[in-house]
Amino acid sequence: MSQNTLAPPATGSMAKRAADLLSALIRIDTTNTGEPATTKGEREAAQFVIGQLQDIGLRPQLFESAPKRANVVVRVEGSDSSKPPLVVHQHLDVVPAQGDWTHPPFGGDLVDGVVWGRGAVDMKNQVAMVLAVIEDFHRRGVKPARDLILAFFADEENGGVYGSRWMVEHHPELFRGAQEAISEVGGFTAWFGDHRVYLVETAEKAIAWMRLTVAGSPGHGSFVNDNNAVAKLVTALHRLEQHQFPPRLTGTMRDFITQLSQVTGEKVDLSDIDSIKDLLEKEGEVGTAAVAALGTHLNLTSLEAGNKANVVPPSASATIDMRPLPDERDAAWKMVERLVGKDISIERLNDQRGMESPDHGPIFEAMASSLTRHDPGVPVLPFMVPAGTDNKALADLGIHGYGFTPLKMSSDFHFWKMFHGVDERVPVSALAFGTEALTDFFTTY
Repeated sequence: MSQNTLAPPATGSMAKRAADLLSALIRIDTTNTGEPATTKGEREAAQFVIGQLQDIGLRPQLFESAPKRANVVVRVEGSDSSKPPLVVHQHLDVVPAQGDWTHPPFGGDLVDGVVWGRGAVDMKNQVAMVLAVIEDFHRRGVKPARDLILAFFADEENGGVYGSRWMVEHHPELFRGAQEAISEVGGFTAWFGDHRVYLVETAEKAIAWMRLTVAGSPGHGSFVNDNNAVAKLVTALHRLEQHQFPPRLTGTMRDFITQLSQVTGEKVDLSDIDSIKDLLEKEGEVGTAAVAALGTHLNLTSLEAGNKANVVPPSASATIDMRPLPDERDAAWKMVERLVGKDISIERLNDQRGMESPDHGPIFEAMASSLTRHDPGVPVLPFMVPAGTDNKALADLGIHGYGFTPLKMSSDFHFWKMFHGVDERVPVSALAFGTEALTDFFTTY
């Protein structure tokens, strides 16, 4: 009998352990404000993770990219270390908790089988599930099928400057030999009408945040001003807003739409993007996310100019969030430069590559099998996430990234609204499914 056929995991206790760990992690306020001086809690959360790993005999390493901006990496030995290691990464920071919450956002309350709080979905749930699974392996004397490189990053919610990007730049040796990685935003239940599927992220759009600034002639508001900075900026923004980047299907989205049509029974013409949009827009939250993956898009996110009604300011600026398709980043930047003109300066605030990993082959099949063994008969589809994860940073090392945080959820659980939303929460039953699926995946792939 091999060591991986010892006593089965105690799934009920493992789910409880994951819920307890998640509650404890939520109570560590790791709010990332986007400003180093006010971002907090990452080192405390890192030390919490280190304590759990040390308790089972592992030797995690702490890396501070800046004071209190902490990252943790540890290698878990597999039964076959000749296989390329798998990176399993998650981030410890969360976005600010605004609005009125039913339960305190940093209380980690467990109420009626649901864990509440900022990070319950994005993404302290995976931190808790991975810790619970690795602890269970230790308890049973089980090894994963290959070495696991567990990484717990800072600063994902602000582009990973102090987290994954810093680690890739300064400590690439920690990920040497790895070809694949798993992280957030995948492996979860999605509903299309009455049809239930699982989505595994195999692609992400690029990130292109920018600040546009234009100078003009300041003066009294009562005078004629042909060099008004605000007017020049508004004109340029209007050109950007009116421009439509051509929609198209990437390989991932072509496979997603094809497989979705097989699930729903609705015929789809892959050459007719408008009909595809019409189909997806009927499908609620998941459809909205899928529509955003059909092309390059941008949104104006802030404006800054004068502060008095009768004074024309000397300059005006705006910030824009552009999300190009994975292979359109360079072309999208050139289009913005052409549309805004030479008088407006463009500062690249966050410029990250997109990624598209194979949506077939051994790792995808292993993830799909790990889901369907615990939820038989439910299709598993590849998907492009319109946002981004730390997979982008690891892609710079040639590592293919996937979203695989398994969660089984009912149709009335609005998963997408949990990300950065009010009343973020996750059912313990979803954590139970997740720990089972991760156990299966780690021991078979």
